[in-house]
Amino acid sequence: MSAVSEKMPIFASETQHHIFMSKEQKDKLTYIVYCISMFGERFSLPSKQAFSYLKRYGGLAFIDECYAAEHTLSLDDAVADMAAVCKRNGGGLI
Repeated sequence: MSAVSEKMPIFASETQHHIFMSKEQKDKLTYIVYCISMFGERFSLPSKQAFSYLKRYGGLAFIDECYAAEHTLSLDDAVADMAAVCKRNGGGLI
């Protein structure tokens, strides 16, 4: 396969530009989105509020930086790890 055919297009609706991501990038993005959703469910937050909380208190940066290890754990463990990072950074959910 060529490098171009291995990348999957993601569409940015406002700009109508194509953004190409590798399969690895798409897998990582999908995992992070799923973690945000699961975090929201665990703490009874809508996804948008969960995203804002995780961004503010470092949970998103953590899951992005530690993806290689975190995606090998259960989602419950990943959510617990994000919650612990957020708590260390001033978050008050736990």
